[in-house]
Amino acid sequence: MCSVTNDIGTGQQSSQSCIDVLYGPSKPVLSMVHSAQEGHRVNISCTVRSLPASGLTLSWTPRHSVTPMSGSPSLPHSHKVTGCVRPSDNVLWCTFNATLLHDGVYACTAENSEGANHTEQELEITYSPKDVWALVHPETVLNENTLLSFICTARSNPCVPTFTWVQTIGGETMLNALHL
Repeated sequence: MCSVTNDIGTGQQSSQSCIDVLYGPSKPVLSMVHSAQEGHRVNISCTVRSLPASGLTLSWTPRHSVTPMSGSPSLPHSHKVTGCVRPSDNVLWCTFNATLLHDGVYACTAENSEGANHTEQELEITYSPKDVWALVHPETVLNENTLLSFICTARSNPCVPTFTWVQTIGGETMLNALHL
């Protein structure tokens, strides 16, 4: 709106004009915890400022990737997080129950006709020991004073601080622990 004044007086005001200034997305704000325990709920929100409204996507790159057929490590690649909702323009909200597979880097990407921007954060998933297995060599029978090897492995986060072996001799049970 414009109003004008001179020595004689004030003139009529002009009609109002509204101008939209288009701009690309600001750096997205990714709000999330940095660590979550397996089975607990994780909430992630991504917000950005832009005009016009930005398309928002949340993607996830696992920290460790395994090739399904061989079980061997492969280069991690990004996956789009599904099941997210947009409660309003420039806001994306995602929620899920954490599994050890959710461990990795999360990226929010905002894009509109004026540009694009993104931000990343890591999520670490903690979980109890899994894939526990033991190997004893020799396997079943050995002579007295023969070297006996025990191997016990487990996958966990945080790392396992103690391995405990149960030994039964003549019906009597003894526990042997190794603290790392």
